[in-house]
Amino acid sequence: AQAKLLGLPPDLQRKVMEGFSPPDHMTELNGKFIMFCVSVEKASKGDGFQRQAVQGPGTQLLYGQELISALTDFCLQWALNEDATAKLLSLPPHLQQEVISSFDPPPHMTEVNGKLISFCASLERSRRASA
Repeated sequence: AQAKLLGLPPDLQRKVMEGFSPPDHMTELNGKFIMFCVSVEKASKGDGFQRQAVQGPGTQLLYGQELISALTDFCLQWALNEDATAKLLSLPPHLQQEVISSFDPPPHMTEVNGKLISFCASLERSRRASA
C-alpha cells in the first residue's frame, strides 16, 4: 500500500490522503487503500472510472465510490494480486459486473489470479465475437 501511494505524483498522493475514508469496522485496509489509489489515478487520467456504472444486485446501478467499493470487495474476497486487479479494472463496467457476479473458480483452488485473468480475457473475446 505504501509503495502504491509513493508511486503516485504528489498531487494525487494528496488527493488519496484527503479522500481515503474506509468504514470504521474494516480491519484490513491495505487492499482497499490500493484500490482507492488506483481509482484516483485512473480518474486523473480522464478515463471516467469514477463515473462508470455497473449493474449491481437486482437493478441497482453502482457509481463512483459504490463501484470502487464493489470492485475492492471483490479483489479482497479473492486476494487478487496486482496483475489480476489490473486486468479486472481494464474491463468496461458491464464486463466488470459480469466478472463480479459470475466468477466461480473451483472450491479447492487457492490461487485464483491466473484463473481470473483467463476468465476476463474469455469474456472480452466472447463480447468482441458477438459485436
